[in-house]
Amino acid sequence: MIQNNVVSQDILNSWTYILTLLGLAIYRNNNEYVNSILRQAQNNGKLQEVLTAKNTLYSPDGWTYSLTSLGFAIHEGNHAHINSILTHAQNSGILQDILANHNAVISPTDQTYSLTPLGIAIHKGNIECINSIIVRINDIPRYICATFQPTAAINERNTRISSALDNVSIPPRLQVNRITF
Repeated sequence: MIQNNVVSQDILNSWTYILTLLGLAIYRNNNEYVNSILRQAQNNGKLQEVLTAKNTLYSPDGWTYSLTSLGFAIHEGNHAHINSILTHAQNSGILQDILANHNAVISPTDQTYSLTPLGIAIHKGNIECINSIIVRINDIPRYICATFQPTAAINERNTRISSALDNVSIPPRLQVNRITF
């Protein structure tokens, strides 16, 4: 169920997708398939594996996204899929782990940015998703701290250090989250 990736190309928008089966169901906006895949994975004890498998997107302007299924659903902006994933994860007792998973965004200059699902929702300005995540978090201060952990963002001259909170709401200036301290 997880190993089967599908390559799809959006000719209209010049995006290329390498998707898991769940990612494909999300991309095609098929609620029935999304729920069926989540239910089968949950029943087989594979839900965490399915939800942490990566979907890769290549944008026409050179950006690469490596997203979990929740990250991909947030990227696509489908609230039904987001809530279904959150509900299944919560019912399986793996929600906190799923919310702690990082998604990679790689710029055309090969800078790698790492975002939790909440970070993606904030970057996309998706208030409904932000609220859906926050109401399900057991330990909000700890999760917020983990989402915006201090990071070192050093430029070519190795002169600038900042925290992840510095640029949280300024797209596309995402915080490099490779070196943490």
